Amino acid sequence: MSFRPSVSHSLMVSTALASVMLLVMGVCFLVIGYQNPAPGQRKVFFAAGALALGLLIGSLAFRIRSYEMSGGNLIVKVGFGEKLFPLTGLEKVEITEAPFSGAWRTLGVGGLWSYYGRFRSAQLGAFRAYATSSASGVLLVWPDKKVLITPQEPEQFLQAMKAWQ
Repeated sequence: MSFRPSVSHSLMVSTALASVMLLVMGVCFLVIGYQNPAPGQRKVFFAAGALALGLLIGSLAFRIRSYEMSGGNLIVKVGFGEKLFPLTGLEKVEITEAPFSGAWRTLGVGGLWSYYGRFRSAQLGAFRAYATSSASGVLLVWPDKKVLITPQEPEQFLQAMKAWQ
């Protein structure tokens, strides 16, 4: 069973602004490099343009495409790959409101395509986020980890989890 991610307005705006900024910077640097007669400077502008465009393309690796339940696993399709979480040993599944309220990003991305990585908060403790909205999410709790996801239909996701269990 597949679930689309719920994308917040603020995430769409920040992603659009950052993407446009990287695209414009990359193109401008390439154009300036092309027009610059000094060979040493030309290389610097070409490298800066390629870097900006590379960052834009590379940022797609953090885009959450879908959440799937298959064969007793939760599969989070992220960028060009996927993360697999076996559902065996799952202790609790609950909807949580404002999961990022007071959260600290310890290692991850927050605001370009997704909220992705490791976070910590007083409310949830340490958790991994594969989220596209900061308003609410579904928290999955195992004995050794917590994972936050943001399916578009959290109630249907909970029903599917109960049916699996």
